[in-house]
This record gives sequence, structure tokens and C-alpha cells, in this order.
Amino acid sequence: MKIRQVLISVLAVLFAMLAVISCGGGGGGGGTTDTGGDPTSIAPGTGAGTKSSPVSITVGTPKGGSIGMGGVSYYSFTAPSTGSYTIALTGATAPLIWSLYSNAAYTAVVDSCGYTTATTTCYVTLTGGAPYYVMVNNLSFSSGTYYTLTITPGGGNEGSIGAPVV
Repeated sequence: MKIRQVLISVLAVLFAMLAVISCGGGGGGGGTTDTGGDPTSIAPGTGAGTKSSPVSITVGTPKGGSIGMGGVSYYSFTAPSTGSYTIALTGATAPLIWSLYSNAAYTAVVDSCGYTTATTTCYVTLTGGAPYYVMVNNLSFSSGTYYTLTITPGGGNEGSIGAPVV
């Protein structure tokens, strides 16, 4: 069962990469903390932050955002201490996937999780004081969505691509 989850996550990451390549990497947009309104009115290809200027978030503080169909959002944060963290996307009405990177070029993948709507929660081990970068991809090409990204200290051991439970 866990192998199947890992394979699904890997396929989702590959699909997200294809989506980013085929649509030019998503858009700028300022993002929003508004969780109301019609998600189909969110401009296609848009998201919060940009690759070169990600939205800074604070561990423990939920961050609301919106992402257009096929769009990408970029975030950055610093882990306050070494240990396990929970990364959650909640409230989405379109399938989302997040990928965590240890560099601002978004090339050194630490972990990835998602391809679901409503709630995606995974756990990672992070190094205190180190900067991290999160890329959220909307895998839907028919609808935008609002969502909330939350990163909190602590978490379970249910695994993800970088740390599967076997």
C-alpha cells in the first residue's frame, strides 16, 4: 500500500513538472488570503509569489492563497529548529501538489506530497536555521482554487516521497 502511495506521488510530481514546463512555469500574481469567491475567476496560470520572489511565510502561521488552473505558487520559510514538521494544504477544490526544496533555484528536492483535493498532509524532517522553498502546483486545467498552506513543528510518521514508511 505504501509503495502505491509513493508511486502515485512520483507520478504526480512528474505530471506537475510537465505542467510547469508546458505552461512556462506559471505566473506572478500577488496571491491572496481571501478564501471566498468563485475559483473559476482566478486567472489561469497564476499563483502566489514567483520563483525569483517567493512569498515569505512563518512556520506555525497558516497562509491563505489562490492558484489558477495549471498555475504555480512559490513560498519560502526558515525552519526554526531541527526536527519533524507537518506541511499541509487544506481547503482546495482542485488537485494540488507541493514540492519542498532546499535551494532558491528549486532544483534540490527535499520532498513532495499531494495530488488530492481538500487536504494534503505530509511530514518532513528539516534542519534548524536552514531556508526552504515550497512550490505548490495546481494540477487542474479546468479550475483555479483557494487553499491554505500551513507548516508546523512536529508531525507523524506516515511518510512521503523523501521519507516513506516501509
